[in-house]
Amino acid sequence: YEKMAQRLSEAYHRAATENHALIADVGRRFWKLSDTQNLYAPDGVHPNEQGTCIAAETLAEVILQHKENQV
Repeated sequence: YEKMAQRLSEAYHRAATENHALIADVGRRFWKLSDTQNLYAPDGVHPNEQGTCIAAETLAEVILQHKENQV
């Protein structure tokens, strides 16, 4: 799973670079926190409330950082 997650993240980053797009790597953030926090709903796929908050924070950080770099 770790190798698959790494390759998927690399592919997302490559696609973002090629398309001049922002990337908010929520998956990588989840991966880093998964040993210490429960971020998934009982179905094991979708984020729980805490996971949803972390995903939103990750998105907001990328957007705010991009806005700051535009000034």
